[in-house]
Amino acid sequence: MDILAAIAYSQSRAKTLAFSKETVLTNYGQVFVPSKSGIQSILDLKGRTISVLKDDIHYQALSDLLKKFQVKVDFLFFNDYDQVMKAVEQGKAHAGVANRLWGQQSAKNYQVHPSPIVFNPIELRFASLPENKALLSILDKHLAEYKKNVNSPYYQTLNRWLAASGDFKVPFWVYWSLALVLLVALFFLMASVFLRKQVNKQTHDLKVEKDNLKQEVGERIRAEQALRESEGRFRDIFDFSGDAIFIHDLDGKILEVNQAANRYYGFTRDEFLKVKLKDLIAPAYSYLLPERMKLVEGKGQVVFESVHLRKDDLEFPVEVNSRRMIFQGQTCILGIVRDLTERKKTEARLRQAQKMEAVGTLAGGIAHDFNNILAAIMGFAELARMDAQQGKVNPDDLERILFSANRAKKLVQQILTFSNKVEPECRPLDLNQAIEHSLELLRHTIPQKVGLNLALSANLRPVEADRSQIGQVILSLANNAFQAMPKGGELKIETQNISHDNNSRACPTCGLNLNGDWVVLKVHDTGRGIAQKDLPRIFDPFFTTKGLGKGSGLGLSMSLGIVRNHGGHLFCETNLGKGSCFMVYLPARELVSQQKIRKVWVEQARPPRGNETLLLVDDLKDLLHMGSRVLRSAGYQVLTAASGEEALKVFERKKEQIDLIVMDLGMPGMGGQKALLEIHKQDAQAKVIIASGYSRGQQLQQALNAGASGFVAKPYLPEELLQKVRDVLDG
Repeated sequence: MDILAAIAYSQSRAKTLAFSKETVLTNYGQVFVPSKSGIQSILDLKGRTISVLKDDIHYQALSDLLKKFQVKVDFLFFNDYDQVMKAVEQGKAHAGVANRLWGQQSAKNYQVHPSPIVFNPIELRFASLPENKALLSILDKHLAEYKKNVNSPYYQTLNRWLAASGDFKVPFWVYWSLALVLLVALFFLMASVFLRKQVNKQTHDLKVEKDNLKQEVGERIRAEQALRESEGRFRDIFDFSGDAIFIHDLDGKILEVNQAANRYYGFTRDEFLKVKLKDLIAPAYSYLLPERMKLVEGKGQVVFESVHLRKDDLEFPVEVNSRRMIFQGQTCILGIVRDLTERKKTEARLRQAQKMEAVGTLAGGIAHDFNNILAAIMGFAELARMDAQQGKVNPDDLERILFSANRAKKLVQQILTFSNKVEPECRPLDLNQAIEHSLELLRHTIPQKVGLNLALSANLRPVEADRSQIGQVILSLANNAFQAMPKGGELKIETQNISHDNNSRACPTCGLNLNGDWVVLKVHDTGRGIAQKDLPRIFDPFFTTKGLGKGSGLGLSMSLGIVRNHGGHLFCETNLGKGSCFMVYLPARELVSQQKIRKVWVEQARPPRGNETLLLVDDLKDLLHMGSRVLRSAGYQVLTAASGEEALKVFERKKEQIDLIVMDLGMPGMGGQKALLEIHKQDAQAKVIIASGYSRGQQLQQALNAGASGFVAKPYLPEELLQKVRDVLDG
């Protein structure tokens, strides 16, 4: 029936059309989904794929509705509802859209279920112009008859327009279910209001989240910028630091270096990455590397001194500050290396100044000793002269004069040995002898209220040390002990042999293990002790707890430097109010005979003699006269000169006769040093003995380097001069 095609509905023509009373049909669009899809509201469709009937009115309505809710979906288009539902059943689409009446009848044929999403109510009416009332009457009559027959063209047309199956029968409940349409519409309206509120709320939440995200992104950008700036500053500090900086792994493989390391060592960065840390350490110190790395791993940070090697194998002293760090995801060690070459030179000057300070402290005792010696020499010399005037000779008085003069000589030698500015001259040393030697200088400066207790081990092993510098340490520690006991007390100096097993004890000052065999010097006092807050700083240069003018704060610092240079350790144990004990650990040597350590003077039964021709040069007439008599008494032929210039003239005339020259080093004019050089220009084989009142010194060393055959210290005994002359002539 073509007249049924007039079911088009238009709101704009509602006032100009008349409708059939028999047929008004309301229908809805509905979303059908698989079971357990989780789709309960229109918002759940976001991002989903929906199958629809091409050009379907419900598809158009759903598309408009989704746009209002700002829900984006993908549509798949088909030619009939059967294909729409099969797409959902086969998983090609997450949901499908059909009219509700068709879905209630046919959805059971597919594995889909109606969802709560119902929309787009529409009414189907048959209409004509108002003036065609007869037509409407005929339509109503025939429609009423058709409605009674399910196989009538009415139902066939409905099925065709509603896409229902050909055998569609309107269930009896359809009619009363239409009564529920208003309720469903009301529910849909309420759901729409609820959904709108939910959408508004989620939109607001999304906006807040967007603002927060924007703020977080901004903060992250600023943090990344700050990180880049921080890394840039770190790189600037790393590269332009004045100290060499290394980053190496726990196996000693170098991972990164700065520019200062290139300047220190002479290697390029690529060359550094091919060597290991042990290759940069002097052989004498490389054995300490594993132990120090373990200390860094355990403590986190360690500071110590060492000696490193440049690319040209030149050694230089360094201070290393090592700490544990994470680099490139692994545990590594950061080492900051400072060149101590200039500091060591400064420390040497400070040690010299501290020596002079100690000499000043001892000046009173030295003056007392010298005055006593001079008093004895002058007194016995006067007695000898009085006896000589009476024709008497008293050999005992002369022996006492010689004994006192020898005491004066030894005292001068002690002062020179202590105060000379020299590099360490390490030799086998008996520490007990060094203590006794130092106490001779301290004897007259010990306060009367301080008792001295010596506990020196009888079988003490020797050490390899510089006697002068070890003496300085002993004097410094003893002076500190005196000053810690202003009201009196007891000073105890103790020596002993100590052996430590592996990891049995660590040095409190540097943290290294005290493994091995040691000779230990302990200086105890019963003074006021040291506060714990001051204990970590007592070895710092210029740190002192004494009053103004009572100390420079250099003594302990210099002592620590000396002990470390000898491969030893220095630390303090203290008890506030009861006293302190300073302990010096020095590496023990293998036992050797004491005759090789102690200098033993063996008196000769008869002084050595000879008949060679000697040239004696000295600007002091008394010494020239005395030396000539001594040499002539031993059978030598002696020529004399009072200056270097005169000695050259004598040598030019009689160099073929002269077998040996004995020449003072410190004379006016050209002096002995220049005279020695001129003599060797004339005869490179000439034998020359240097006589000097300085036991050491740069000038003396230069003379020996220039070719002097020997040295005799003033004042000398006749047998000493004769022995040295014979040794050189026979050598």
